[in-house]
Amino acid sequence: MKAMQVAALAMCTVARAAQAAPEPVQPEGAWYGYQTLASDAAAFALITTGMLVGGNVDSAALALGLGIPGGALYFGGGPLIHAGHGDGPGAWSSLLRRVLIPLSVGGVGAGIGALTAPVPKRAREVPVPALAISRNGVALGLQLVF
Repeated sequence: MKAMQVAALAMCTVARAAQAAPEPVQPEGAWYGYQTLASDAAAFALITTGMLVGGNVDSAALALGLGIPGGALYFGGGPLIHAGHGDGPGAWSSLLRRVLIPLSVGGVGAGIGALTAPVPKRAREVPVPALAISRNGVALGLQLVF
């Protein structure tokens, strides 16, 4: 009889443990953006301090010692804060924005710089590989731009 009671108690304990723990639910409209803003401010402070102090002291180690943690905090801080609040899709969205926006802005800036930069005369005289495709065949050669 005692063994049956222990077995029943064990089954109840196992059944209760098997129940999924309720996920913490954010109240509707709960805003935790100040945490993300604080994380971003700390990241930019580290990066800026590394650039200023490391550049003035001519110490690459100091610049990297502050810049690398600042970059890691920028890329990881926001997504980790979203994940900590139970917002998985928000964490992925934040990470995607933090990677794609700087890359796209840098790409647009590089494109504008390449289009508006003056081309030295000697650079125009460098042979450029060219590929011509027609109905009769394919030709590969060098093209000179004058």
